Amino acid sequence: MAERSSKHSIAPIVVLFLAITAFGLLWWLLAALTNASSPAKATWGTVEADEYQISALATGTVTEVFVAAGDQVKIGDTLVQLDDAAAKLVLEQAQQQVAAEKANVEKEKNNSKAERDMAAAKLKQAEAAAAYAQLQVDNMTIVSSVNGKVTAVLTNPGAVSTPGKALLTVLDPSSTFVRAYVPQTMVEQLSVGQEVTLASPYAQNSAKTYGRISFVSATAEFTPNTAQTIEQQAKLVYEIRINQLKGNSSLNAGMSVEIKF
Repeated sequence: MAERSSKHSIAPIVVLFLAITAFGLLWWLLAALTNASSPAKATWGTVEADEYQISALATGTVTEVFVAAGDQVKIGDTLVQLDDAAAKLVLEQAQQQVAAEKANVEKEKNNSKAERDMAAAKLKQAEAAAAYAQLQVDNMTIVSSVNGKVTAVLTNPGAVSTPGKALLTVLDPSSTFVRAYVPQTMVEQLSVGQEVTLASPYAQNSAKTYGRISFVSATAEFTPNTAQTIEQQAKLVYEIRINQLKGNSSLNAGMSVEIKF
């Protein structure tokens, strides 16, 4: 009789235990599903832009630098002048030769066809030499090939410039975009064309900037060293890019920005 009563008392405990376990499991599943389906909130990224190195096409000594770091420049603006005295002398001599050959063509006008052809060929050769000499003079003046802001001046009067050696760098603000890295749980909720807002504590004003996601990587990678924290660098993440920025124009390349989705 006592044995039967003991069995009856155990049964409710087992049922209660199973009910609690089932409830806990159900709560965990609901929480996981809620977290998985909740929208991404925010992450951090870095403002980037295309930067161009401006170099000379000829060898020469720098005589003048017309810009400083921070200056705004337009396509065609003169940036650096090289000593063009020797190049101008060569051009002058070439132009004199062109004039002489033109006179010779006129002189040979009534002579044989062979003599006229030879005079015309010499004139053509002289004109080609003069055009090349003019190009050399033009190459002594370095102009901007892009609209933008000078970010660094790498030369000074008296320095020797050689072809391909950077004299200064110019950043193109029209190419500004934001690069960020997000985990898989976040990337699954993002799509190209999605609008976002950007803000940076380092900007000159606190106005919001708006942009759209232009790229979402399909391949995971270890977070590069530009990630904001060591913890982020140890994780597999996906690269995203945001462009078509509008609003706060004080977001400059190199700034860290908060991205809100």
